[in-house]
Amino acid sequence: MKVALEIKPAFIIITPEGAVLNEEFVAALASKTNEGSEANSGQCYIVDLSYAEYMENDALDALLNVHELVYEDQGSIVFTNLQESVMQKMKQGRLHLSINITTTMAEAADFINHEIMERGLLNEL
Repeated sequence: MKVALEIKPAFIIITPEGAVLNEEFVAALASKTNEGSEANSGQCYIVDLSYAEYMENDALDALLNVHELVYEDQGSIVFTNLQESVMQKMKQGRLHLSINITTTMAEAADFINHEIMERGLLNEL
């Protein structure tokens, strides 16, 4: 699956170009986050799911795995602009309890910036 990348000073926005979130999407997402962490440990990501209309069951655990890998690398990841059908699938799989989700891009950017500041403060201690 193709994904669009937009590089900002504090984070990278990843936007899938397909309407279905499946293992192929998660593999592309994992590839992009791995590339980012190789280039810069602690990289932050916003995943804009505004075009995704459906989520397959096989993507649930794989998405959680990507989320955990980003945080193991001292990075941050947040998912935003979820369609109602995608949010319902995440709720069915209880994924929404384990990953970061915001309703808007502005909230996602605030979330990432907050985590960056928090890490900076903790590193000073």
